[in-house]
Amino acid sequence: MLKICSTNDQHKGIRRAKRFYFKAQDALKAGKLIKAIQYLNQSIQIKDDYQPAYRELAEIYQQHGDLNEAQKYIQKSLQIDPEDPVSLFIQGVIHITKGEITLALKSFNMVLKYGEMTWGLAYNLGLCHYGLKEFDLSAKFLNIAIEKDPSQPQSFMLLAQIFIMQNKIDTAKELLMRAKRIRPHDPQLDLWFSNILDPKDKPRE
Repeated sequence: MLKICSTNDQHKGIRRAKRFYFKAQDALKAGKLIKAIQYLNQSIQIKDDYQPAYRELAEIYQQHGDLNEAQKYIQKSLQIDPEDPVSLFIQGVIHITKGEITLALKSFNMVLKYGEMTWGLAYNLGLCHYGLKEFDLSAKFLNIAIEKDPSQPQSFMLLAQIFIMQNKIDTAKELLMRAKRIRPHDPQLDLWFSNILDPKDKPRE
């Protein structure tokens, strides 16, 4: 009988934790960041192993530049489940933001081990290998990223940088023009075009 009561209490705790988590999601959509953080902390107070709340807090702090807080929450998430691909991915993004490329690559390779290849994972693996000057590996993952989601201009832009450094200008032009069609008003792309494209080659808006 005691066991049944304990299980019921646990289920109630999960439901209450979820309720505050979803309130936090609504608050984020409404632009109420502080309220969202309060709801997420309430979710954790109710159930201290409710992993989605830790992950969300880590993402919020990472996106707003508080990397110490972001790292603190993602470490707590990984203590709950060290093989959680979402937490490992967030950890990798935090490492990249801090300039810790080798640690980021380790996190992303763990995601690859426990999760699925996505555009975000392929792109970030490409970014890590680019930062480590491993350009062949970088190009491999950036091509995978393009296959996964050809609507993301970042993949074309970074791959084009590799080809520019290798003096493969025609291939770089083609990639930049594809990126330009996706993001026609990107000032960085305009700068690259002005540097490497002939006037007749520049894409029309």
